[in-house]
Amino acid sequence: MKNEAPTPPVDNKALIFGCRLDGHGGADFLPFTQLQADWPKKSGLLWAHLNLKNPKTAEWVENDSGIHAILTETLLAERTRPSVQLEDGGILLSLKGVSYEKGADPEDMVSLRAWITKTRIVSLRAERSMSVEDLRLKLVENKGIENSGDFLVGLLDRIVIRMHDVIEDLEEELDTLEENNLGGANPNSRTRLATLRQQTVGLRKHLHPQRDVMASLPKLNIPWLSETQQLELVAITEKQTRYVEALDYIRERSMILQEQLNGFASESLVKKMYFLAIITFIFDPLTLIVGLWGTNVGGIPGGDSRGGFWALLGVLVGVATLILYLLRKRRWF
Repeated sequence: MKNEAPTPPVDNKALIFGCRLDGHGGADFLPFTQLQADWPKKSGLLWAHLNLKNPKTAEWVENDSGIHAILTETLLAERTRPSVQLEDGGILLSLKGVSYEKGADPEDMVSLRAWITKTRIVSLRAERSMSVEDLRLKLVENKGIENSGDFLVGLLDRIVIRMHDVIEDLEEELDTLEENNLGGANPNSRTRLATLRQQTVGLRKHLHPQRDVMASLPKLNIPWLSETQQLELVAITEKQTRYVEALDYIRERSMILQEQLNGFASESLVKKMYFLAIITFIFDPLTLIVGLWGTNVGGIPGGDSRGGFWALLGVLVGVATLILYLLRKRRWF
């Protein structure tokens, strides 16, 4: 039935969903068997979204999808980096998107690959892609993509939009760390800042080359991409560029905060060492006096006097008072 995405049978888990677009924002969702049967035919625009973790996916992509063998290697590769390749009127995209899996960190991004032509779309992922899910739900509502150009623009737009919340969270975390350390180092700040810097570096590692990929798309001679869609790609690229610049700014701010924390730590260490030096300066003369009076030889002054201990104690207090007076006069503390 049109616009209803059926749950694939257990033995067809390689296909997450498949559909035939009607060109008006809707789609007929197809089981794998029908999609396989219609794929070689001239039956409009078909979209297959596949699970990379299922062995049947590789079998179908290599043998039945009609995609060139060189391109299938990239589509099925275990690890990819953002890239684009134009071949035979179609484009091969490798992209990174935010992971919404439970316990995932911002830098743990979802790898998404897609082969797009005027009449066929093959997208593959290992982890759940919310950007693709957004496009699927729009098709169910009859408000979705109408052609391959719409798919390309819509997919990139959703990937970039979902970056916003992640980067905003990083900025808020950095703001909090800066506020907490205005008066001195917070004990938990180093660990939190180290985590934030790691996440920023991880995101930037993927988003920087992905920005270059997006920027190159309007310049490619893609026959099924309209002029309006090319302009939309330029706008998406500019948005992606702003996010990369935001990550650069976060990185610079975090480096400055790291220097401040290091300064606080050094200052605290210097103060402790200075305090220990003063204590040593006071007690070294006292230790010398006590050591001399404690030697086990004859002739110790006051050794036979009942008030000798109190006399020695008075000498020690006097010496300590004199030392403290001299240190204070010289403004050492």
